[in-house]
Amino acid sequence: NMSLIARTALHCSFVDRVVLTNNNPDVDIERWVKIRDPRFQLVTQKRKKGCGMRFEIAAALPNHYFISIDDDLFLKPEQIASLYRSLLDEPGVPHGLVGQHRRFETDDGDSGWELKGSPAGYTGPVDVINCVMAFSREHVTKYHELLGLIGMGGVDDIGSADDIVISASGSGSALCHHFGPTLSCPTTADPDIAMFQQRGFRERRKRIYAQGHAAT
Repeated sequence: NMSLIARTALHCSFVDRVVLTNNNPDVDIERWVKIRDPRFQLVTQKRKKGCGMRFEIAAALPNHYFISIDDDLFLKPEQIASLYRSLLDEPGVPHGLVGQHRRFETDDGDSGWELKGSPAGYTGPVDVINCVMAFSREHVTKYHELLGLIGMGGVDDIGSADDIVISASGSGSALCHHFGPTLSCPTTADPDIAMFQQRGFRERRKRIYAQGHAAT
């Protein structure tokens, strides 16, 4: 997946660097990713890291605008460009193409709430953006401030809830856009691979969501 995703980003003329972080050093990504472009950098972490590593990398870079794409989502260069323009038009909040709403109608009839995926083709404010996110340096700074406020030490603590925290880093609700259909890897929902299929995944995200909004 990663070679195609990275090459697609490099097709965008406004992109001045693509950083691919291999968060699992047990996997030799260089066997599959062989990109010769001065804008491309492959970083393999010394030990396993969570997806929040992207915000650690962003904080260390001099750039002002960032787009993060998950390893199982395939976009067209035009979609990446449209997402970037949306961030430039409204830089106060993070932007994305996939979102979730906090809804009180749960599948099992429980009186509590869940983070539910937005309808296909939805455009508008969401409680959480995920899978692909466009954000600014100000959002990255706020992200790390929020981690401290909710008692998270960093990438090893936040786990797979980093999208919740970045979504709360703007001056208002994150915005979701529809720029045409997107493609996902066939293993996106594989129980043996997909993180959201792991036990306790939703409960932990709900807890961090509540903590984050209490902090803001």
